[in-house]
Amino acid sequence: MNEILLIEPMAAEKLRAIVSATAKPELKYSAQEKSYGRRGETAVIPVKGVLTEEPDFFAAIFGGGNATYRDIISATKQAEMDNSVTDILYLVDSPGGEATGMFKAADAIFNSSKPTKALVTGMAASAAYALASQADSIVAEHRAVSAGSIGVLTTVWKDSEDEVTITSSEAPLKAPNPDTEEGRAAIQERLDALEVLFHETIERKRKIKDYGQGKVFLADKAREMGFIDSLEVEENIKKIKEDASMDLEKLKASHSDLYAQVKEEGRNDERERVLAHLTYGKESGRMDFATEAIQKGDQVTEVHRAKYLTAKLNTEELRSLENSDVEVASVPSEQAAKETLEKAFLEEFNRR
Repeated sequence: MNEILLIEPMAAEKLRAIVSATAKPELKYSAQEKSYGRRGETAVIPVKGVLTEEPDFFAAIFGGGNATYRDIISATKQAEMDNSVTDILYLVDSPGGEATGMFKAADAIFNSSKPTKALVTGMAASAAYALASQADSIVAEHRAVSAGSIGVLTTVWKDSEDEVTITSSEAPLKAPNPDTEEGRAAIQERLDALEVLFHETIERKRKIKDYGQGKVFLADKAREMGFIDSLEVEENIKKIKEDASMDLEKLKASHSDLYAQVKEEGRNDERERVLAHLTYGKESGRMDFATEAIQKGDQVTEVHRAKYLTAKLNTEELRSLENSDVEVASVPSEQAAKETLEKAFLEEFNRR
């Protein structure tokens, strides 16, 4: 692994101990680039394990997996060119990795023309966080997720106490000696310059004022710091609510033909509702009932029909009694009168 690292310190120490104690086998990069997975129309790209420019045996075996910047760039490009892909999801669980290659991979994510999201399933530290920060949003899978470790570290190897490195006269800082104040200052200057680029990359998409001096934060604090946006459970609830509350404006924007049809049907339904109440009100002599029902937005129900019919029956029955020369005993029964008037009323209403 390169000497300049964007990685969580504990993971770096673990790898260094293994590498220094063991002979490293040579790995050649496969000519066949890895592709991405799919969830429906979403391309899924893993960012898992230690991040390196080339495949790394020890990172893969002892570092909890290995992802290469090449694979991430290649998969992003493939998703960009695939017309069946609508958006890209990066699954992130990594302590970070090498500085070499990270900025190019970050550019690939940042420049994607399709919507992007980083879902952190475990850790998004250092270089891994830099990649996640280039997505449109960062979501934590659960509250134990961690993010941060924003900073740069390096280790100066001392293979032998007897070894002496001599540089040319005009390049004394080509191999800075960390045992001298001047050498440490030169190394520090290089790391600080790289850290500035690191911060600038993150700030293309996110506004973070406090990087926490390189600390790693759990999800709740990470969200408070601005490192992540939300928890996955909150995103799922939000989506359910949005799907359940599609208003007319959304319907109009996404389905204009259906919107026009719904709007016309709504007009027709409202016209029929108002006309029905007015007709019943006029025929029953109770326009006050009709006006109240129209203002309240009531549909014509069996209860409304019973009120209108009762009002008409009472009116017709009173008129019949007032104009009759026969005795009350000869008036048809209440049930018979009700049935006769109901039949006449319905026939008149159907003609209209």
